[in-house]
Amino acid sequence: MNDHAGLGSRAALHIIASDFNDRLDDGDGHYRCWYRMMNRDVPAGRCADTRDLGFTDPLYEDCRGDARCVMNRSRIDYIFSRRSDGRPVRTERFDVVSWGEAHEASVAAGGTDRPSNTVRRQGFADVGDRYSGHRARSAWLYYE
Repeated sequence: MNDHAGLGSRAALHIIASDFNDRLDDGDGHYRCWYRMMNRDVPAGRCADTRDLGFTDPLYEDCRGDARCVMNRSRIDYIFSRRSDGRPVRTERFDVVSWGEAHEASVAAGGTDRPSNTVRRQGFADVGDRYSGHRARSAWLYYE
């Protein structure tokens, strides 16, 4: 570790957690180019730009690199992290927040749930897993 008078590492921690609106697989069991470039643990292969962006994916780490596990648990929202000094970021406790957990948190925080999560509106049944491909993710990222 680069320790400067007890200040710890001078490396920055970069975190990208967002709604990507894109799947990481191409439908035939292979990772898409953008994901291969993002995830430091997946070889970029033949992409238009073979640059390795050096991020760690907590889902990939949680699945221990098993592509079937990653693809079964992925959706369209992702978390990525990296250190500016190139060292990998250690992650653990990756989780996908379920609709039930989100509902319970909404009720606990506000005393009730918003109508858009419990009734039909504008012709859409926005209840449960039919509502959206989005799933909130959480993970512990260690800045060591």
